[in-house]
Amino acid sequence: MIAPLAPFVDPGSRFFEEAERFGYRLFYRTLAEHRQAMLMPTWKQRLNYETKWMTRDEIVRPLRRGPEAHRVEADHGVIGAAEAGETQRHIREAKDLIRRMEEAPVIDDALKTEIFRLNRLDFLCGKHELRWPMNGWKLNLKNLLRLLFA
Repeated sequence: MIAPLAPFVDPGSRFFEEAERFGYRLFYRTLAEHRQAMLMPTWKQRLNYETKWMTRDEIVRPLRRGPEAHRVEADHGVIGAAEAGETQRHIREAKDLIRRMEEAPVIDDALKTEIFRLNRLDFLCGKHELRWPMNGWKLNLKNLLRLLFA
């Protein structure tokens, strides 16, 4: 995984409550601020934090590596040429849309329509990639129980 998993440092966690101690700078603290952040048009603008080591821009930058990672999958036959081509087209559209969103003073109805259209597409990660491969029982119950009761 080359991208952060969540746009927020979890409210109530030690990293949230003692952000400075752990090297975080938080942008949103209240429920109202978090709610407003979720309405922001880009993931970068929703991102609740940066660290003393990485700015928001640096945290978001790995997200831009998705197209290269996808090309590697295509080059090695993990995905087919048609799927790779379609994904690359969607990535170009998304990059263009993000640029227009960041430049726009307001998100008008045309941009909203385009955002909703692209959000419905599974262009970087198909739903099949999210399924856990379960052929039979693969959990080691003994180790799982030991972990739970430790």
